[in-house]
Parts: sequence; C-alpha cells; structure tokens
Amino acid sequence: MSKRFNTLETMRILLNHPQVMLDCIQNMDDRKERYIRESALIIGVRSYIAHLGQDDQRRLKTVFKTENLFQSQVVADIEKKGGDKLLLFQDEVLNIFRLCNASLQQDITDTKLRSRLDSLRSVSGRLEASSFLMSDPDFTELRDDLLEQLSSLLGLVRKNVSAMQNWTSKLVALSAQSSKSPEHFLSFRKDLFESVTLIYERHIKPTWTFVNPNLRLAEGLNLFAVLNECKQRFETYGFHDIADQIFRFSMSFTNVYKPVTVVSKEVERFLRKSRKGMLESNAMEHFYQQLRADYDQTLSHDLRKTRLERTLVKETDFALGLKQQARPKNYRFGHSIAYTDNLFTEIELRLGDMSKSLNWLPEAGESASESLAKQSLQRAEKLYQWMKEMELRPTQDLIAMLHYRLLDFLPNYQFSDLLTASIRLSHEFTGNDRSAMNLVNTNKHVRIEFEEQTYVYRRRRLETLQAAVQEKQ
Repeated sequence: MSKRFNTLETMRILLNHPQVMLDCIQNMDDRKERYIRESALIIGVRSYIAHLGQDDQRRLKTVFKTENLFQSQVVADIEKKGGDKLLLFQDEVLNIFRLCNASLQQDITDTKLRSRLDSLRSVSGRLEASSFLMSDPDFTELRDDLLEQLSSLLGLVRKNVSAMQNWTSKLVALSAQSSKSPEHFLSFRKDLFESVTLIYERHIKPTWTFVNPNLRLAEGLNLFAVLNECKQRFETYGFHDIADQIFRFSMSFTNVYKPVTVVSKEVERFLRKSRKGMLESNAMEHFYQQLRADYDQTLSHDLRKTRLERTLVKETDFALGLKQQARPKNYRFGHSIAYTDNLFTEIELRLGDMSKSLNWLPEAGESASESLAKQSLQRAEKLYQWMKEMELRPTQDLIAMLHYRLLDFLPNYQFSDLLTASIRLSHEFTGNDRSAMNLVNTNKHVRIEFEEQTYVYRRRRLETLQAAVQEKQ
C-alpha cells in the first residue's frame, strides 16, 4: 500500500512549496477553467522538483499523487475526459493560495455581488418571521448564517479592494509598454481600451455600486439598508451583541467605499483619456492622409499641379480658425512727447499716493464690538477723504486707472472699494467739484479680473476741459 499523508501534513507541505499550486491556479485562470488536468499537474511538479534533493522529490511526488490529494480532501472531485483526469480542488484550498498572492485574487463580478445581496435580503425576510428564541434551532441557524455571510462577504470585498489598488501601477506599466512598440501602437491601444473597459464595467463599477451607502437600487434595498433592518430587528428583541456586530460590519463596508471610489475615478479618468486620445489619433491620421494625397499630386508630371489644393482648408474649421488668429503684439514704449508726459505724470501721482498713508483705513473685522455695516461706513468715509486729495490725469479708462491705484495702496482692496470710489468721482464731476476735468461716458464695455472675480463696466474717458471744448467744436 502506497504511503499517503493526512490533510494537515498535505497542506503543510503544499504551503512549504507554494509555487506548484500558484502555477496551477494561474493555469486555471488563463484557461478560464475551474479544474487542472492531471497531466499538467505532473509536468509542473517534475519541473519544480528537478533541482531539489532526493528526499524532497520523493515527498512531493507522494503529496501530489492524485490519490493522496483526493483522500486528504484537497481535491473535491475527479472527472475523466479524453483519457485524462480533471482535478477539481476545494475552494477553501484555492482561496488560501490566492490570499498568498494578490495577483491571483479574482475580481468580484456583478453576478456574484447580486447573488450575495439577494441572499442577505432572503435572510432579512426570514428574520421577520423568526421566533428570536435561543431554544429555537431555526433562529440560531439563521443568526449564524447571517454572520457567516457577512464575514465571508467582507473578506471577499477587502481582498478585491487590495487587488484593485494595484490597477494604477498596472495602467502605468501598460502605457509604458505601448510606447515601446510604435508600429503596433494602434492595435495595442485598441486592445488595451477594450480590456480596461471590460474590467471597469464588470468588476470595479459593480463593487463601487455595491458598497455605496447612498445609492438606491431598482430591484430592492441596498446592502446598508438590509443590514440596518437586521440590526433593528435584533435590537427590538434584546440581542444587542448581535446588533453591535452587524453595525460593525456596516461600518467596515462603509470604510471600503472610499478606496473603491478612488480606484474607480482613476480607471475612469484613464478611459476618458484613452478614448479622447484614440479619437484625436484617428482624426489626425485621416487629415494627414488627405494632405498626403494632395501633396503627392504636386509631385506628378502635371506642371499645373504645383500647389496644394484648398479643399481641405475650406472643409475643416480648425484650419480657418488658425488663420484668423491675430499675431501677438509686443509691448513698446512710445517716443512721443505726450506719451512721456503721461508716464511721468502717472509716476508723480503714484508717489503722491504713497505719501498719503492708507494704513489708517479701518479693515473689515478689525473690531469685534463694531458691526460690519458700521466698519464699512467708516471705511467709505475715510476713502472719501483720501479721494478729495487725489490728483487725476487725462486717461482713456478712468475705472482701470482707479483700480490699479487703489490696488497698490489700499489695504484689503476689493471691488466694492472701486465701486465706492467711482460713484464718488461721478458725483464730484456732476457737482463741478473738479471743474478742470471733464468725464465722458462711452458705450464700450470692458472688464477687470481680480481674485477670481470679474467686474464689467462702461468705459469712462477723463479729459481736460480744453480738450473737451476742442472736440465739440
């Protein structure tokens, strides 16, 4: 009788030499099968033990014999097909080795999550008609089934979240791989887009939907609503310890929601960039071929074809848009006497503003005992006093000049200060307080942007009285 190992010894040896089982799981995943062929297992074992000692070779040959794996309950069933044996391993054994290698963890599908949620809904419905008596075996079995399902589901979700978090590095590696082979870039980009889209739609997005506490489902209550119902039923009958366990499960699922959301957004952003890049690449290739065809015609023996056709320019809006862009204008200092006089006048006025200290202006929120309205009134009054002493010069845009002068010298400057100053100047010119200057309103609207705010106003021109009279004549 050949020597066999019991379950404990078999599992201990398998875990001491995990590479054989990891290769078997990888083989099953690649083939999308739930069994491993006996011939493939034998080949994998012989390849692994080739460099081991004789004692280890004999031990591993005995452990991986089909009879030993079946008797130790590592293999659940054996089928014969085409002259070969198909070994169906226990799910618990496969899950142990998948747990040891994150790359072998299977993504949760939409079907699995719906099945788990339907099962929890069924348990919640059966609890409604349960007796909640410890002497009732139906109730105790139902309670244990609920806690077992929640524990298994939480472990499954957490394992998949850890696998999902590796997707960022995978996307970077795939993008780098695509750049190494430019001749196969288009086909590689298409296959990559399709595979990532499939994983996002069938694995990542369903998991995000499953652990989203704010999402309503058309087919019934979501996960958190079901857990809340179960928790309330146990609390009603005084089983506070069970209710606390269900509440802790609910909090654990809530903590999973944030990392899944991060992964979902990263993959979704990659898909948007990939789709946009594919559209841009196709568009550029299309128009490049048109240009290439027009250019090839200029190389023919027909001397009438010496220039590119204008058909492409007329049919595409982006080419016309590029032609309509104005050339950038460089800034140059003027050489006229009027320009020099205005420059030095502006410098003198700015120096005059600096001589008038504005630090005494009250700031918003400076005193806690005074109301905001009272402080604003004091600020306006002090601003009026300063403007009485402010000297002005002729300008094509009085509001813009006033804005830049207040911006340099007024503490905590805001657009409300500019509005106050412009209204005050309008009253002064209306009351002839500044009789030497004339204020002219134009119909042209311009804007000023400051601290993510925009102020649109009608341009006002400030002229000397003599220039205004000459313009009317």
